[in-house]
Amino acid sequence: MKIYDTPRELNDYLDIHFACDCGKSHYAPLKKVVIRPGAIEELPRCIRELGYERPYLIADEITYGIAGKKCMEILENAGVRADLHVLTHLGFDEATVGELLINMPAD
Repeated sequence: MKIYDTPRELNDYLDIHFACDCGKSHYAPLKKVVIRPGAIEELPRCIRELGYERPYLIADEITYGIAGKKCMEILENAGVRADLHVLTHLGFDEATVGELLINMPAD
């Protein structure tokens, strides 16, 4: 698809490959973005809308304190069963990937 000539809504750009005038193809693998005050409250609806049943939340200690704990509370209150892993390794490298894989729920 050719990139839009005029500004569009953010969600029009998600999960679509674009041919750009720069000669490259661009892709945003995001499926959904909600930006507004209180958007975190829409998390259960977004999860269900996208067809997910059991999300796997990943955070470090800082992001857990900022939003991870609240996300887990919102999901629990909405009856969404979620798994959480708080990273102990803070660099994103092979060790982090290994930590995520080891702790990923089997189902």
